[in-house]
Amino acid sequence: MMNPDSTISNLPKHCATIIGVIAAIIYCILGTFAIFRSASSTAAIGFVILPFEAIIILLVFAFFGFWIGVLAQGVLDYRQRYSPRLFLAVIITVPAMFLFVTFGAELFSAYRDVNRISSMNTQELDQAFVKRPTHSLYGYDIFLLAAIAHNPNASGTLLDKIAHLDDPRINDSLGSIINLTKENRKGLAVIRLVVRNPNVSTKTLVFLTDSNNYNLLGDLAENPKLPVEFLRKLFRRAQTNPDGFLIEWGLAYNPTTPPDILRMLAKKIQYGKGFDVINSALSNNPGTPEDVKKLLFK
Repeated sequence: MMNPDSTISNLPKHCATIIGVIAAIIYCILGTFAIFRSASSTAAIGFVILPFEAIIILLVFAFFGFWIGVLAQGVLDYRQRYSPRLFLAVIITVPAMFLFVTFGAELFSAYRDVNRISSMNTQELDQAFVKRPTHSLYGYDIFLLAAIAHNPNASGTLLDKIAHLDDPRINDSLGSIINLTKENRKGLAVIRLVVRNPNVSTKTLVFLTDSNNYNLLGDLAENPKLPVEFLRKLFRRAQTNPDGFLIEWGLAYNPTTPPDILRMLAKKIQYGKGFDVINSALSNNPGTPEDVKKLLFK
């Protein structure tokens, strides 16, 4: 028969093991779903990283599980109620539980609001933008902004307001182990969702051409709404930065890109290496001159 005193004395160790293992398993399950859900070309790398992240989760939760066990031990065994270790357990577990509860509440709230925003009409989106939290404890407010920018019912005026926000996070790629990106399966940054929204105005696109985000500039270069003079501006910028190929790739896709730029891109393919994606884009671009298409893939 099990000794009750022995069970109580082993509570910290048992709690550490159980809580740590359960947390790691849950993290692995959610992480696996997140990887399969992602449309990113590098998503599969997550399967390599996931076990290491799970080990970290196991250790962190095992640590707090140990102190939860110490707390439970103090409640069940009166001899432990005034020990320094119990006092230390209170100091560690109470703030940790507060953080865990607030994190869970914010995550649930963000998930609920993202789902609501995805089905809103134009007027509702305007209200959601005005009423959105401008700051959240764990930063999940950025997912609400992304949901607004991604909704095809967002007006050009609203998208312009988002583009002018003084928040560096709108340039950051998005990712969460819980599905907070909905159809944005590549986790594109808020500002890239603005550019890709069919209702974005030419004024907003022109404003964004001064950005230093080259992923964004690549999206701008691909957008047929951008005036020709700004496509030329982007092409010039592409020649001054190692990430300029992102702009050139977008220009190669854009049917409104001037023929002379398309010819220069084709020459890069002929005399340079590593431009296969641009080669493919040019061959599928209806604006590429026929004499240029004949030079491709040779």
